[in-house]
Amino acid sequence: MKSYQFRFLDKFDFVVVMRVETVPDDLDALAEAEKLSLTHTIEVWDGVRKVARVKKGNVPPVSMDRLGG
Repeated sequence: MKSYQFRFLDKFDFVVVMRVETVPDDLDALAEAEKLSLTHTIEVWDGVRKVARVKKGNVPPVSMDRLGG
């Protein structure tokens, strides 16, 4: 498990909130960022390495399998 910083950016790309989450790897961090991107653009950082930038509103679609259909 690794600790990642999730930086919530405003419309001017300034960090307004930062939180640390522990997840297994980069892909799980990206999935978490997608969930968080409903209200803000999210940058994911692993130390000094920028893992990803997820635009505001980039929420993953819900598959029919998860809805039971």
